[in-house]
Amino acid sequence: MLSACKYVNLGVDERGVIFDKFNGIDTTQILNEGRNKVKLQHELIVFNVRATIEEFNLECSLADGSKIELKFSVFYQVKEKNLPFLYRNIGINYVPYYIVPLVQKATQDTLKYHKPSELSHEYLGKILSERILNDGRWSKYFNVYEIRLHEVIYST
Repeated sequence: MLSACKYVNLGVDERGVIFDKFNGIDTTQILNEGRNKVKLQHELIVFNVRATIEEFNLECSLADGSKIELKFSVFYQVKEKNLPFLYRNIGINYVPYYIVPLVQKATQDTLKYHKPSELSHEYLGKILSERILNDGRWSKYFNVYEIRLHEVIYST
């Protein structure tokens, strides 16, 4: 039986996952850059796999009730081999629904036990990096390369 196909081109930093309307996500293949043949009844989900920097502005409470505002960035990359599972479990819009909450929770959980006098810029950057980099929830779908603290603002 012949099935109708279409050709799609994926760019250098793109990978594709096949969504079959009848069988769901095809976890056995990931389409690479270049020209790819896809059946018409399949939907191609395209991921950008380039290493990316995500900027964060977070306000957290410290142990003494004071507030701290942090501006920092996370440099990460999607793990290509787990793209089908990332799509199935989280979706294509993973930044606001997965990455942002992970960073917010790790930051808030880390800072709620500290007082302003305990937190130098260097120490704060170190503990946030350790907490985020060692969070196992990242490792399944992403490689995290760096957390860079840009600014710290204390308020009462």
